[in-house]
Amino acid sequence: MVKPQRYQLAAKESRTVTVTVHVAKTGFNGLLIGGLHFYMASNSSAAVDIPVWLTETNKSVTPKLALAGVDARTYSGQPYLIVNLENRRGALLKNVTVDLKIKHYGFLGIGSTTSSFVQTYKNFAPYSQLPLTWGHAGNPVKSGRYQITGTITSQGKQWYIKQRAVLDRSAAKAANDKATNLTQDYTWLLLVVVGLLVVLNAVIVVVIVRRRKRK
Repeated sequence: MVKPQRYQLAAKESRTVTVTVHVAKTGFNGLLIGGLHFYMASNSSAAVDIPVWLTETNKSVTPKLALAGVDARTYSGQPYLIVNLENRRGALLKNVTVDLKIKHYGFLGIGSTTSSFVQTYKNFAPYSQLPLTWGHAGNPVKSGRYQITGTITSQGKQWYIKQRAVLDRSAAKAANDKATNLTQDYTWLLLVVVGLLVVLNAVIVVVIVRRRKRK
């Protein structure tokens, strides 16, 4: 356990602090996982968490990374797609580079899009999720089917990810409703117009063929 401590810093000031962590005096197997939570006293939402994990063995643990679904959130008036990357074993990863292709499937393949996501993180704690935040300014989050492919690299090792996920319509709507200054997506209207044109052309062809047969 760690006792709460308070620090007062001037603007642009930095300071090195020492934190003493108290653990049980008896030995243990496996991992003890926790973290240090730093936040502004005047604004608790301005915070950062630093993972801490302890072990009494030097046994190497092979990481196992996987996607744990997608979600949607709104930050500062902008909706984002959240791709949840999960570290499913007791291995701490450092200097993690995530390089992904995010494909959204449009209805009947119309309006499908593929975007790139590249980001570097200092640490990826054991048995935790890393929420990858992706979005474009002014664009709404789209519900439906996604395919996420790419690589995660850490300390010379690389993992390949390929997985499909579905973003629920209600989750996308909730994020978009909280956003401001969105560019509206009229793909649905285009699909309706295209469908009507196809039906109209089919009706015209049928009418022409019947008239020719009567002659």
